[in-house]
Amino acid sequence: MINIIRNYVVKRSGNNFKKPNYRITMDQIGLMESVFLTKNGTPRQSCKLVPDSSGKIKIDCKHADDALRGLDGYSHVWVLFWFHKNNEDYKKRIKTIDDSEYNFNYISDNNNNNNNNNNNNNNNNKNNNNNSNSNNNDNENIIEIKSTIKERSPPRHVSVKPPRLGKKIGVFSTRSPHRYNDIGLSLCKIEKIECDTIYLSGVDIINGTPIIDIKPYIPQYDSVPNAIVPKWVEQQETAINNIEFTDNANKGIEICLNTVGFGLLDESDENNNNNNNQLEKQTDHTVKIEKIKKLISDVLISEIRSTFRKLKKPDERWGFFIGNLNIQVYMSSPGVITVYNVEDKNVYIDFKRTQLSLSEIPHGPKLYEINDNVNIENNENNKTIENKKEL
Repeated sequence: MINIIRNYVVKRSGNNFKKPNYRITMDQIGLMESVFLTKNGTPRQSCKLVPDSSGKIKIDCKHADDALRGLDGYSHVWVLFWFHKNNEDYKKRIKTIDDSEYNFNYISDNNNNNNNNNNNNNNNNKNNNNNSNSNNNDNENIIEIKSTIKERSPPRHVSVKPPRLGKKIGVFSTRSPHRYNDIGLSLCKIEKIECDTIYLSGVDIINGTPIIDIKPYIPQYDSVPNAIVPKWVEQQETAINNIEFTDNANKGIEICLNTVGFGLLDESDENNNNNNNQLEKQTDHTVKIEKIKKLISDVLISEIRSTFRKLKKPDERWGFFIGNLNIQVYMSSPGVITVYNVEDKNVYIDFKRTQLSLSEIPHGPKLYEINDNVNIENNENNKTIENKKEL
């Protein structure tokens, strides 16, 4: 009996049976709309560390509402997605600022109408039939991402250096976004489901990320209480212990709430905005401000700084986007980050666009460091003086 099994194994492992080589092609099932607009400022793990972050996924598949039926019986879901920003050359792309990268609405109706008119004119000139017209319209906005053996040979990220470890280890022993196949996995909490859209919290995925699949989280199968991890993973402490807000930052948050709002963060509270009592409205206003301050604090305490920034430029002032807000911070003392300014993100984008239009450097624009030589806390009624210094 043993000889028969051995002969069978040898026969199947011979030249007559070649190893299959699958090439998998798939389309997204939807895009993530998130409060995090860029990689800078997005927490690495969010569900427990930054539970107030929010986002939503609109399923762009046929019969999406049927596919989501029953998912509201779960509290959490696994979201599988593609790290679509990995292969982009940021220094080249920053020459121009694309509004679609910083907005929540990807395509406007006016653009659709203009594109359809242009397509119809071009198709009429070329005398294409109706079927080819529809195919062209469907394929014109497709961005193809390849991750075959040819594209990743030689592999760029065999070893990576996790920020907490400080030395290189194999990529498969980390959750680095730079992988052989750039697939990400995130655990999010379900807030509500409306037709074909899932509203989530505890999101650590940037805006516009293509979603591959959604699976329910089942504690009986997905949670292993006695699982073993390396010691460097267990070290949850970060170098940030406290977050402080200046009067200027608090004033900026209140101004943004009264003007542009907080973006997707407002949608999670829209069901509670029908208060007729003035006292209740004031209370809701205060709750929103405290909620955004808690979200900013959680993001900063989760340590979103890169290793380079922590080691080489610990005192540099920097900023990031959350929803409609541009948050500017600096390390005021060991373990303490001070939020010194909060403003409408479009103000910052317009400023950068102006700087880029004035720049004529062939290899890209100048990058500027903000140096604030005035104590903001003592100048609430004065305008902040910012000296732009070339890096």
